[in-house]
Amino acid sequence: MRARASHLACLIGTLLFGCSDNRSPLEVSDIAAPITGLGMAVVDAASGGSPYFFFLPPTVVNMPAVNGPGDNTLYPEVEVCEWSGTSCTGPLVARFDRLVNTPFAWKLRVGTSDYALVWATAQSALDPALNYRMRVILGAFELGYIDLDVVATSTQAAAVDRTRFLPVIAGSELRAKFLITKGAFFRVGMSSRTVSGLNGAVRLVVPAKALADEHHILIQHAAQPPADPARLTAPVEILPSSVPITKALTLSLRYDPTGHTGLDETTLLLKQLVGGVWQNVPGSTVNVATRTISAPIMMLGTFAIFRADPAIANAGPDAYVQMNSATTLDGSASQGTNLTYTWTPIVWDPTFGTPPTLNGATPSFTPTGVQRIVYQLQLTDGITSSTDQVELMALEDPAHAVFVAPFPVGADVNAGTRAQPVLTIANAVQKAAAMGGDVYISGNPTTFFTNAALNLATGVSIYGGF
Repeated sequence: MRARASHLACLIGTLLFGCSDNRSPLEVSDIAAPITGLGMAVVDAASGGSPYFFFLPPTVVNMPAVNGPGDNTLYPEVEVCEWSGTSCTGPLVARFDRLVNTPFAWKLRVGTSDYALVWATAQSALDPALNYRMRVILGAFELGYIDLDVVATSTQAAAVDRTRFLPVIAGSELRAKFLITKGAFFRVGMSSRTVSGLNGAVRLVVPAKALADEHHILIQHAAQPPADPARLTAPVEILPSSVPITKALTLSLRYDPTGHTGLDETTLLLKQLVGGVWQNVPGSTVNVATRTISAPIMMLGTFAIFRADPAIANAGPDAYVQMNSATTLDGSASQGTNLTYTWTPIVWDPTFGTPPTLNGATPSFTPTGVQRIVYQLQLTDGITSSTDQVELMALEDPAHAVFVAPFPVGADVNAGTRAQPVLTIANAVQKAAAMGGDVYISGNPTTFFTNAALNLATGVSIYGGF
């Protein structure tokens, strides 16, 4: 026996793929999420690993406090390999699963609630000078592992630190046992099946031939749910998201409306986390009687129930419009679902009459006369509401308008646009005459026509209040 560093790992409590494959008996599994970096040599639920996986005596010394009954319907594998410190080296030393029984690859024994193996180590030619690791695998993910300490005698085996290693007497028979609790992992495949997880809060209906192969899926609460005040339920993970689906599955999540005053349950939405963003799942329906929301899905992942997206009004940008011509208001950038739009005029020139109250996302009206009109958009989805305003300047010809403003905004070197107005009316009249436009005065500008004549131009109108 020799001392060695323990090469540790962290257990990824996620789901796992199918049990059967076409690789040779001693080919190492292609594990998408191997356990790395925990700093201990025994990794299971009792030692900081997955809450669903437990090593049992005689693999460990003491019986762990298992948190539920075991599930003997799954198809895990156990692989023993020479361990380099970061990965397996060379072919497997031994392999155990429910399907094979060939040299160096033996059947995994299935109990009423657990799994066990008997390893005739004499057939494996173990070397005490090497590191070995026994890994428990479900599809492409690692459930847990234990490092092996190969010794020559039972006296040496008794001296092994059982919190870090499982002693193996070279040439003798080794027995190991483990348990996977019910309710988290489920085996689904080409046949139709309905599974229920998280005490009935999650229900997944898999129709026949929706999957092309057998897979193990994991249903659990998301470890670090992204914060969102509109979220009604804790997010749940159904993994792996890489499982290919050829026919839509039906996912149902249960909710509890307690404490959510004024909640209209019929407007609830099922969303999926895609690329860090919650996206609506199309086709979701709410059953108020059973307090569930269901939807067809074509990809596994992270899901949650949300209140309807809150109404957020956007009345569009302020604009100059042509008087006596049809003008369209634009609230299409507003956010929410099942929205009702009401446009109410709140500022106008009464000389030209009251602008109409309008409805819809993009209604139209015809402004009469040169004037400033402000519409307020009232947006509601039946639960939440929001308002926004848009200012319209109805001009004779917006493309040929010259604006005047007081110092320091106005300057006669400016172009005369609303953003760069001129300072004097006289200068504005000259510019408007040259382009066939009109003059629009902002506020009470400083002008120089009090003691000097102001020469008007034919066809140029002067308007104030802009």
